[in-house]
Amino acid sequence: SIGIFAKKSTINLTGTGTDDISVGKDGIGVYTKDSDINLLTDYGFQIKDRGVGLYAENSETSTGTMNVKYTGAVTEAGTGTYFKGTGSNPLTNKLDINVNNVSNTTKGMIGIYAKDTNFTNEGKIKVTNTNTLGFGIIASASDVTNKGEISLEDSLNPSEPNIGLYTVDSNPLKNMGKITVGKNGIGIYGKNFSNGDSITQPNSTIEVGENGIGVYTEGGNSYLESGNIKTGKDGVGVYI
Repeated sequence: SIGIFAKKSTINLTGTGTDDISVGKDGIGVYTKDSDINLLTDYGFQIKDRGVGLYAENSETSTGTMNVKYTGAVTEAGTGTYFKGTGSNPLTNKLDINVNNVSNTTKGMIGIYAKDTNFTNEGKIKVTNTNTLGFGIIASASDVTNKGEISLEDSLNPSEPNIGLYTVDSNPLKNMGKITVGKNGIGIYGKNFSNGDSITQPNSTIEVGENGIGVYTEGGNSYLESGNIKTGKDGVGVYI
């Protein structure tokens, strides 16, 4: 099911910030293609198994806050916002996205999924009530730059951690903002990454809690241009 579908349009949404659109299994709250999405107020989505709050295909967002509540099965996953591009076409998220795992699923809770695009996040992403496999941003065939803030809670154990930026391939991940992950978590997981920019973003930060890993990388290129990586007790800054 799809709550709202729009193509080549400008969508202005006004709501209460709580359950303004509710969809069932595999549902999408708002699906846009080649459009602009403006949140004029806080706007709320309730999703279930494999659901997505906002699916933005070749679409841009305004500033604003969307609240996504997952109430599906504990054996399934949910996604706040899915950005789909067309090759090298750049897309930018300006929304603050709050994802609340009401059901306490352990199969994955995702703030943003970016696919086939050069993607930049400028908003604040927060995933709560998730101590297993919580993700700020997942990238697939996408270069991702975080200029905003990503916040995740403690992980139950290191084998199924919460991760700030994660890629399924070798596309580069760049942090020019702030990533905060709790105990047993990982700030960035990918083959090619960089943190900071000595000119425009000298204070970029990755902060993880006890037993956490700032950056986990294998067989790629790592650039610590500026900024900070902070770890808690028994933590590792960069694992290569």
